[in-house]
Amino acid sequence: MERFFGGNPGLVMIRLALAAASTLLGVRERPALPRRSQDPASVGPDIQSLLPSIASTIRHMPARFAWLLVARFVFLLGIYGVQTFAQYYIRDVLRAPDPPQLTGDLLAAITLALIAFALLGGWLGDRFGHVRMHYVAGGVSAVGYALLLGARTPGTLLGVGIVVGVGIGLFLTANWALGTRLVPAAEAGRYLGISNLAGAGAGAVGAYIGGPIADYFTVNVSQIPGLGYVLLFAIYGMLFLLSIFALAGVKSPSIHPGSGVY
Repeated sequence: MERFFGGNPGLVMIRLALAAASTLLGVRERPALPRRSQDPASVGPDIQSLLPSIASTIRHMPARFAWLLVARFVFLLGIYGVQTFAQYYIRDVLRAPDPPQLTGDLLAAITLALIAFALLGGWLGDRFGHVRMHYVAGGVSAVGYALLLGARTPGTLLGVGIVVGVGIGLFLTANWALGTRLVPAAEAGRYLGISNLAGAGAGAVGAYIGGPIADYFTVNVSQIPGLGYVLLFAIYGMLFLLSIFALAGVKSPSIHPGSGVY
């Protein structure tokens, strides 16, 4: 990643500071609610009421949106996998001479492809339907992880990163577009907040499950170097395909594909 950001920590700090300053100085928002009391005692009841509110929202959410959350959660498990375990895979399986550098290059390739196809995915989704683009995203990402298991050179690995980035970019656009169309308009913020919780949960679950699997097989099956990471990426690839099946509950027979809605 150092090469991608210029290789200078000071430069990275300056860019982040400029971005933050432009947001703080250039964005003006009117508060949607009156300013609350700063009395610490007034904070407790609001925090305590948060979890029941979330639970109530989950119980009453539309079935199609619930299935979309399942698809989102499962897909994001696979995404966080490459972010968390790529360097270990490159070190123990590919045995690259400089694993951190190659991992940074891989993540940069994924990021660039992700940005390009997240933008293109909006147009493709409007033209062919966002459910279809979700299918394509799951298939492309699964193929990318399958190719990752066969990559043995830095050039091949970066090519695989582009494929994975394409799938992730298409997924992010399609999933959010579907989410904004499936939530009740009067409660859009609440439901999309729940959608973010699904993303955060995927990151936590992926790390807790992935680490023990990788450690157990890598340590106990020494005949195959890095077997745990190979199995882990194979599992993550299958999760991309599983997210496609979860979309069966999202499809609506009343709206035909290509209408710009689904």
